[in-house]
Amino acid sequence: MKTKKQIIKEHVLPQLNKPFTQIVKGLEQENIEFRPVIVRVGQLKPLQNNIEVSKMDGMLDSLKDNKDFGPIWISSDNDILDGHHRAAAIIKNSGRDEKIKCIR
Repeated sequence: MKTKKQIIKEHVLPQLNKPFTQIVKGLEQENIEFRPVIVRVGQLKPLQNNIEVSKMDGMLDSLKDNKDFGPIWISSDNDILDGHHRAAAIIKNSGRDEKIKCIR
């Protein structure tokens, strides 16, 4: 019997699926400014209401194993552009006051 994925609401945003270095190189080539910042995860504003619980739980396991899954990409207004599952996992694991690496 197939198990149905547990989903919270439905909405899909494009994902940054290239390696971090390729994304950075592309931004630099287009003269798009970005910078690393440290932000409390509770300050981030999700644009995506679609959280796949099993994916978030996998990221929780990575957090518990001290694995770094990279920065969350955010807008200048703290909207999450890429990293909704990472942010949800951090909130579930550490709470909304946890400071995290982001790229703005």
